[in-house]
Amino acid sequence: MVRVKSIAVKSPEQRRSKGLKGLKSLKAMKHPVAAEQDETKKKWRKPPKFHPGTVALREIRREQKSTNSIIPAARVSRICRKFSDLIKPGTRFKRAAFVALHAGLEDALIKVFGDGQLFALHAHRVTVSDRDVNLARFLISRNSAVQTNRPASSSG
Repeated sequence: MVRVKSIAVKSPEQRRSKGLKGLKSLKAMKHPVAAEQDETKKKWRKPPKFHPGTVALREIRREQKSTNSIIPAARVSRICRKFSDLIKPGTRFKRAAFVALHAGLEDALIKVFGDGQLFALHAHRVTVSDRDVNLARFLISRNSAVQTNRPASSSG
């Protein structure tokens, strides 16, 4: 025969009368100093340890989702003014010109670093070195020089 534990059935009045009033909270049962120390332990929590590369991949995904510019606009405008003063002092620019220069500069830099990344991967390396970026710059400048010096094709 199977043994079954019998549970006392209480009437609704008995359940309501006791309620939560009869139970003491765990904090009230502890010493006040011990309860205070427990709260400070709860506030400070050790940050989680991520595997190598996890945070870097998260940052890459966040940057790829964002549409804001990587280089601050003030620095770009300062550099553009500096180089324009070397060519012709007192040159003035409209705001739209700085925005266009900024977009072109970021696009060119992303292209150079992307090519440098491809060259590093081709050399079985993960880290992009200066020689990869220099090679990318050389090939981009050589490609643009070839396109500008191309003779006009005769259509006939």
